[in-house]
Amino acid sequence: MQPVSRKRSSQSDLSNSAPAQPIQRRARKQLENAGHMAACAWQLFETLGYEATTMEAIAVAADVARATLYRYFPVKEALIAHRFHQDQITHQQVICAGAHASPDLPSALRYILQIEVGYAERMKPYMGPYLAYQLAGQQNSERIADNDIVYGLVLDLLRRALVDGNIDATLRAEQLAEYFAFLRLSSLMHWLARPNSSLLTLYEDMLGFFINGTRTK
Repeated sequence: MQPVSRKRSSQSDLSNSAPAQPIQRRARKQLENAGHMAACAWQLFETLGYEATTMEAIAVAADVARATLYRYFPVKEALIAHRFHQDQITHQQVICAGAHASPDLPSALRYILQIEVGYAERMKPYMGPYLAYQLAGQQNSERIADNDIVYGLVLDLLRRALVDGNIDATLRAEQLAEYFAFLRLSSLMHWLARPNSSLLTLYEDMLGFFINGTRTK
């Protein structure tokens, strides 16, 4: 009876895993399609300029039907969000390692902000449309931070600082992480609205304000 039992177990395993394979392939294909369309769009943005690039031109460059492009990216700003999110994922490990290796919370947050300054300055032509798209898609303000990978890292740092007794124990890490996300957002918007302003200076001022507010009493 043993061989029969093994055969049935094997068939059961195959039947359980078989449906997952097409789903995984389909998901992988969707990611590949999205990446291809986003890459084609970005090349046009850099060549023609963001405002001058149309969704129709992106569809032609990507060799897809317009309906297909709109199914993946309903608006042009979504292509910027895709690129920004992929960049965050690409550099997440390095940023996390550097932040966690910092000697204290202010140093860790400053490290994160300095990296973000460099990225934001390189991507400045796209920051305005990106922020407008992100804010327009929010149903309530508490969800804004959830779309940001940096939020999770900052939350981990704040939790560690609470355990170590380095910040006010009466404060909640989740609430502080949301405050930090909104302070970053307001600094970015201030920077975009005032061409001669320095994002690094704005972030330094914001960080000082934030750290002073979290000090142990």
